[in-house]
Amino acid sequence: MVSRLTASKGVNEYVRAALEVREKYPEARFYLVGPMDDDDRSLDQGMLQKAAREGTVILTGWVDDVRPFIEKARVFVLPSYHEGTPRTVLEAMAMGRPIITTDAPGCKETVEEGVNGFRVPVEDVDMLVDRMIWMIENHDAVQRMAVNSRILCERKYDVRKVNGAIIEELGI
Repeated sequence: MVSRLTASKGVNEYVRAALEVREKYPEARFYLVGPMDDDDRSLDQGMLQKAAREGTVILTGWVDDVRPFIEKARVFVLPSYHEGTPRTVLEAMAMGRPIITTDAPGCKETVEEGVNGFRVPVEDVDMLVDRMIWMIENHDAVQRMAVNSRILCERKYDVRKVNGAIIEELGI
């Protein structure tokens, strides 16, 4: 997960899911890349810090380049409550990573269900856990989803196509 560390990005759900998945798959690693949002009182700091101390979640803080972390990941997760089109998801798709995100507007448009990843309901930790475990247990399908993420990214989000659509819409 790459994001500001704030509750509305789904950090609490990500950490809770990581804790549950690690009970079944202790070798699983969960990176949380991004700066802390110090103004967010709804982020469960105690749970986050405990998960980091125990090694369940690897906190990196701010990084200048997220690519090495996305490259390490088999799956990219963003359980956000609301977004525009999330840049971090697009970056992960461009790098050929399957996606688990929410059915929130902005997020849901990045995933074709079962093709390049999964959408889960906002704040649904149980479904997030189920999808994470599915990704661990279905290596070949995950590989296909990874390829499909890149294809979908090129088809839907290529900057030349996006800019062309904007120019056409504006009638320029």
